[in-house]
This record gives sequence, C-alpha cells and structure tokens, in this order.
Amino acid sequence: MRMHGLLLALHCVFLACSVFQSSSKVQVKLGVSPSSQSSTRLHYDTVWDLITRRNDSLSTLGRLVRAAGLVQMLNSSSAVYTALLPSDSAFSRFYAELNTTESAVLNQTDALRTLIMYHIDTTGARELEEGMELRTSPTAAVMVVRSWSGLLGARGGLGHVGVQREGDMRAGFSLANIIDRVLVPIVPSTLDDAFYWDATLSHMYDALKAANYSALLANASANVTVLAADNQAFEQGLATLNMNMKDLLADRNMLQAIVSAHIIPYAASWSDLVAAQDYYVPTLNPCTNLYADQFDNGTVLVHAVGQSAPCSTAILDGNRVGGRVALLHVVSALLLPKKSPGGFGGPGGGGNTRPGGGGSSCWPVK
Repeated sequence: MRMHGLLLALHCVFLACSVFQSSSKVQVKLGVSPSSQSSTRLHYDTVWDLITRRNDSLSTLGRLVRAAGLVQMLNSSSAVYTALLPSDSAFSRFYAELNTTESAVLNQTDALRTLIMYHIDTTGARELEEGMELRTSPTAAVMVVRSWSGLLGARGGLGHVGVQREGDMRAGFSLANIIDRVLVPIVPSTLDDAFYWDATLSHMYDALKAANYSALLANASANVTVLAADNQAFEQGLATLNMNMKDLLADRNMLQAIVSAHIIPYAASWSDLVAAQDYYVPTLNPCTNLYADQFDNGTVLVHAVGQSAPCSTAILDGNRVGGRVALLHVVSALLLPKKSPGGFGGPGGGGNTRPGGGGSSCWPVK
C-alpha cells in the first residue's frame, strides 16, 4: 500500500496548509460577500449539502470528508470557497494508481485531510477561468487549464488534470465544481517519483530500469519525455509478440528496442507534439521516429514511423510532471516492432519532414 508514503509526504504540506484556512477577511475583496449575495436563491446551502445531495456521484468524497473531520468546515453557511469535488470514478482511479484501498485511506486521517484540503480554495469563491491559480497549497499550485478536448480542468502537483464535469455550482456563498480526477499536492522531483505515484505503470517502470535507464529516472534535470503504456496495455502489446514481462526482461535486445522507442530525447508536451506534426520527432531508438495528429474531439494520436501491431498510440493522460523538465504521457498501447524485417520509415531527427524513406530495421525480428 502506498498510502503510508502519501502520509509521510503530505505531513509537512498539511501543517503548511493551515495558513490558507481563514477566508472571512478576503470575502469582500474577492467580491463574494454574504451581504452582496443574500438575495440570491441558492440550490445548495453549503458545499457539504451539495456533496450529500449528490450522493449518486460524490458518495466516496462524502465518506472521506467525514473521516477527515471536515464536515463542519464544509457545512459552514458563511464559508466562501472555490471547491473541486472529485467524483466516485475519480477516487476509483486514484486507488488503483496508488495500489491502495478506501479502507487504508480512511485510516490515514492527516494525509486524508491534506488531500481533501488540496481541492478547497478557502480564499474566495471564483468561477474557473483558464490560467487561474487556486490557493489550495503553498507547495503545489493548482492551475486551471484547458484540456485538449477544450474543457476546463484543474491541474495538480503530479500533472493530473481533473476535467470539470459540472462547474460553478452555487453552494451557499461558495462555488463548487465536480472533477474527474483526484489531485495530489506533491510535485515529483524525478521520473522515479512520477512512476512511484502510479502503480498502473509498474511494467513500464520495471522495463526502464532493466534497460539501464535508472540514472535517467533518478535525474531531477533529465530532459526527456516518456510514453508509458499502463500495465494492461503493456501486457496486451507483448502478447502480440507472444511474450510476457518475464520474456521481455530476459530478451535484452528486444527490451532495449521497445523501451528506447518510448523515450523522446527532450521534453515535449502533447501540444508540442501536435505542433510538430509536419516533422518527425526522434526517439532514443535510432530507427524509430514519431509524429502526432489531433482529432476534432481532442484526441492526440502518436504514430511511430515503420511500426506495426500497433503503429500508433493515443495519449490518455498527458504532461505529467517528471522532475524540473521531464514529462510523462500515459498512452493507450505499446509501440512494437514489425514481425518481419525491413520496411521501417527512414531514420531522422525532428527536423526531417514527413514522409520518410525506407530504412533497415534496428529491431529484433519476432
């Protein structure tokens, strides 16, 4: 269980967050005072009233708020908050990524309180706008961003974006937003840290270490981008080569070829990849280059030149923090070699325009 590590990591944040928990002195300055809103008919009386009445999608949050002892705070009729409320499905994903359970979380009161408070800006009620910073933690800012689908969302310390599914709901004098991710007030200092906070990426992490990238993972200044398929996608990809993780770790040539094809030798956000769609993006595999397309629904698809089974992978969760520079994109599938040699797109760096010529394969033949 990783919740023990979360407790230790959040302990100092929890103590520091107390400086943000007084809101009465800033209500008038932010233009949301009880007197100015007293004639407004409100649908929810308080943030807690909203949570309990929206039990269809916020029941998990309700249980955690009770366990953290925050009911009284969120049930204050005079509070003026901007609240981000993770949905039930957001917490299910959170538990999977931390390889933990709700019962384990409920036993970590201090860490739980810190986690919930990271979603509450107690300095005023504001409608979310792109570029806004929410003052929920002194150590890991929550920024309002626009996702590739065009929807507003909140980006936490790990780089996760909780997309606003229902927004700017009146809850007393507060404004509340239901989001689809749990935000964590920790900024990873390395790619090692980024992988630690997501157990569903353990296969990719193990493969990186076995391929001798431990120093890269531990380098706080690493200037790379890692495309990481989750464990299920990793296993499905290997199955197309009639391999499993044990086979891959034993096959040094195949291991190196696959892992290096998922590392871009500089930090490239998903928007950087889309902006470079007329050019190849290099990888650490000298025979593999990438390019990206974005569809009308916002989906970003990364294609590997000369690959098959599959030849492309979608970015499911982009721009996770991996240190001062490095980024990590969670993708839908592994980029794998052809099952017969030859026919690979021509090697070339990011400056080579598409399409590339044929080239000899650097991949082992399966």
